[in-house]
Amino acid sequence: MKTEMKIKKLLFAFAAVAATVLFGTSCAKSLVVEEILQIPVNGKIYTAYNIWYEDPANVSSVNYLKGSILPFGTQVEILRASDCKITFRTVADKKEFTVNFEQEYRMQSAEEFIRNLFTHRDRKTMTEGVPAVNVEKLRRGLIDIGMSKQEVRLAYGPPCKFKTPDENLNTWLFWTELLVGKRIVFNNEKVTDILVL
Repeated sequence: MKTEMKIKKLLFAFAAVAATVLFGTSCAKSLVVEEILQIPVNGKIYTAYNIWYEDPANVSSVNYLKGSILPFGTQVEILRASDCKITFRTVADKKEFTVNFEQEYRMQSAEEFIRNLFTHRDRKTMTEGVPAVNVEKLRRGLIDIGMSKQEVRLAYGPPCKFKTPDENLNTWLFWTELLVGKRIVFNNEKVTDILVL
């Protein structure tokens, strides 16, 4: 069993290195988040899903499901952004976060990642039609059988394309740490199974 895990970790590391070579690792391009989101001047920006983190200065774009949670719908101010790092702070308590954009896992452009990470919609708008009891569960990072893909996305964020290339698939994979995670199975857009890997 330990040998199998070592082999899996080596294959995973090899795939990450290969993707890095394929997609490049430069961090030279500055980005204007407000332009990417097409937010009007003085428009508000919110987190589009729960951002999970252990160190706010070093948040993985993979969004490993462990540690603390910055809840979806939190209003933020963008401090700086490039094609490999996005730094922002919360409006309410001025806590600063830096998300490291790992293109080799996300398999998307930094601009596309930013469009997924932030929104102009507030929490009330994002949860329209979601039962109130579920909203609180989602803010705490909890999902249940019967929840929709939209609800899972609020709690866990979009799955990495590295393991879930298309969100139209009926299985989404999320990580709690390297090679350990959860498989969420949907039927008719509703959660039917939550499997721990």
